[in-house]
Amino acid sequence: GINAEYMGYRLGKTEVLVAVHGPAPSRPRDEKAEEAFVDVVLRSPSGVPAGGGQQKEALEMRVNQLAIEEADVVNSLRAALKPILRTSLAPRSTILFVVQILADDGALLSTCLNGCMAAAMDAGLMATTVLGAVTCALTAEGQVVVDPTSVEQQASLSVIHFAHDSKSQGLVSCKTSSGTVSPEHFWVAASAAQKGAVVIANTLREAYGRQRRP
Repeated sequence: GINAEYMGYRLGKTEVLVAVHGPAPSRPRDEKAEEAFVDVVLRSPSGVPAGGGQQKEALEMRVNQLAIEEADVVNSLRAALKPILRTSLAPRSTILFVVQILADDGALLSTCLNGCMAAAMDAGLMATTVLGAVTCALTAEGQVVVDPTSVEQQASLSVIHFAHDSKSQGLVSCKTSSGTVSPEHFWVAASAAQKGAVVIANTLREAYGRQRRP
C-alpha cells in the first residue's frame, strides 16, 4: 500500500497539500468485492474562536456555510477521481485522498482536483487518463476569466468548474457553483477550459514522467 507524504499544488494564491493513502484494507461499510473504494477528506484552516457575542455567532454561521461548501467539493472530487482510477486492481481496499487547504483565493475545486491528480501520479496509482481541471468565471461584459481569484469570482455572473480527459479531450466533469449561464457562453468557457486542461495535463506528465503513464 501507499502512505504518501503531502505534496503541494498551487494555482495563483490558492494552495493545497494532498496525500494519498492506500490501497489499504477497507472498513466493512466501505468494502467492495470487485473494486477499491475511493474516498476524499478535505481539511481547511477555518475555526471558531472561544468567546461570545455577535462576532462568534457570525463566525459560526460562516463555518457552517463552509462545511456545506466543503462537502460539495468532496463529492465533486470523488465523482471525478473514481472513474479514472483502476479500482478493479485493488478490490476490498480504500484509496484515500487527504486534501489540506492552505489558502483559498479562487478556483479552489480545480486546484484540489489538479492536486489530487498530481498526488495520484506521484504515488504511482494506475489511471486510465490524466485529468486537467480549470475554473472559468463569466463577467457581466461576457468575458471569460480563466482560473479567477476570489474577487473575480464574487464579481462574476457565473463560475464554472471543468475537468477534461487529456486522452480524448472530452469533458468529464462540469459544475456551476454560482449564477446561470447561456449555452453560448458555456461553450466559450468550455473551449477556454479545454485549452487550459491540455497545458495542465502536459505539465503533470512532465513532472511525474518517471511514473508509469496511463
